[in-house]
Amino acid sequence: MNWFFEKPGKPLAVLAALITFLTSLYATMSGPVADALPVARTLRGLSEVSRDGRVILVYHTLAVPFVALLAIMYVGTIALGEGRRNAIVHALFFGSLVASLAGFAYGYLGGGMIAHGLYVFGLSVVFYGGLNLTLAIFQMQNRRPDASGSREEPGSLERLATGLTFAATLVSAAIGGAVGAFFGTGLARAFLAEDIIRVKHDIFMRAVISHLHIMLTLVAAAILLLIARFYRYREPRAAWFYRLVIGGVIVTSLATWSVIIEPIEKQAHKVINIGAVFLLAAAALLAIAGLALIAKRLFHHPFAAINFAYLLLVNGIVTVPGVYVAINLERFRTREYAEVERSFATGHWHVLGGLCALMALLLLLDYLDVREAWARPLAWSGGVSSLVAFGAANAYLFRAPRATGSIALAVLEPALAVFLIAAVVLVFRAVVEGIRSGPAWGAARSRAIDLSGTNS
Repeated sequence: MNWFFEKPGKPLAVLAALITFLTSLYATMSGPVADALPVARTLRGLSEVSRDGRVILVYHTLAVPFVALLAIMYVGTIALGEGRRNAIVHALFFGSLVASLAGFAYGYLGGGMIAHGLYVFGLSVVFYGGLNLTLAIFQMQNRRPDASGSREEPGSLERLATGLTFAATLVSAAIGGAVGAFFGTGLARAFLAEDIIRVKHDIFMRAVISHLHIMLTLVAAAILLLIARFYRYREPRAAWFYRLVIGGVIVTSLATWSVIIEPIEKQAHKVINIGAVFLLAAAALLAIAGLALIAKRLFHHPFAAINFAYLLLVNGIVTVPGVYVAINLERFRTREYAEVERSFATGHWHVLGGLCALMALLLLLDYLDVREAWARPLAWSGGVSSLVAFGAANAYLFRAPRATGSIALAVLEPALAVFLIAAVVLVFRAVVEGIRSGPAWGAARSRAIDLSGTNS
């Protein structure tokens, strides 16, 4: 298998293809599509897992290979010894494949105990790979770049920010694993977080809420660090960026974990917002630096431009709506707003998850050096349509009680269709490029954008 792992492109291509395939398959099982196709009814008939349990498995069979893809991309930007690198990448790649496919088999194909055991085994292997990568980051030493500029190791603040983010992800994953151990193989106690908003939470529920909140936040932070790494946002220019990420990750993680402790649950939820402000400020610094550098050539760098723009727009489509609900929580907790609140609790993090997926795809395209002229307008169409879709989604989430939100849905559905079509085509192109070539290990960085101020 040495030929397969000779460059990062092939494992990244396989993971991107897997995520896209499963996402497309799951799309046939929800909404109006499920009524038109027999796929959902057929697969549900094979499974003994409850609906809530299947939904949880859907999240994990997509999230695990997605996190592995981000981690392997990061490994591709740093210089590691071949043995250490292989140990990390092999664990992340094979573990995520096993966990994702076995989780799908358990939830939808009646895989039973064997599939469940393989699912847990795959998660454990991915955890080992993440632990190995985290230790490798903390063990790095400063080195000068070689003649090609490829062996540029992270500075001390970047190492600390990245290492803390990955370490917090491991702790948060362990919390999820501990909670999952109480489910048993039948997912007997499985529930969706949006269904327990208005009930008194026991420690089990609080741990689930903690796990859900922090994992997506840390994935977003990892994408932020990966963008900075790839576009060479370096110290000392980026010193405050990394300090804000460090503060944001520490405060957000500790506060979210504290949600589990009943006496301070409400106070912990408030402190989470303080950590989020740090991370948003860091994102703004990176976005402003990036957009300022490419201001006169935005359309020549659509992947980077859209990512930088979304680092600013995330406030309008994620943060401001969340803060608005928090400020007006008493109104949203009234009986007439029950359905609206549940929609928001579900849709709000779906918007953030969709945004993370788009940004990771755009970074992957730049990472694999996709440069065809047709990819530019396709990327812009995906970026613009996703912005329209996210805006319409928020309009639907904030509909008046008993309103259907039909106008918002009329805008959301075609915009979402354009976004998904563009994304699928771009993923297919990334898969082809990844299988065919891709950058060498330790040499992946932007050739055209250098935020360090020393273009090479």
